[in-house]
Amino acid sequence: MTIDTGIISVVLALATFLLGRLTNAKNSGIVDGEMKSDIKHIKDTQAELKEDIRLYGENYTEVRAELERIKGRLAKLEEIVKIYHQEGV
Repeated sequence: MTIDTGIISVVLALATFLLGRLTNAKNSGIVDGEMKSDIKHIKDTQAELKEDIRLYGENYTEVRAELERIKGRLAKLEEIVKIYHQEGV
């Protein structure tokens, strides 16, 4: 009976060890999968932000150029108004 109990103990210990390894590997795989998913999300978000910044830069340049055109037109209008007032029309 002692030999049977010893064999059963060894089998149970081996089964528990293997079950623990499998569970640990599964949990590790889940964590790895979550980390990979999070990293992919971060990379995608970073790419979107880069595109938004690029578009903002293009729009900023266009708005700046339009403001310069308006500034020039405003200066011309100020001159016309000044001449108009000097002539007393």
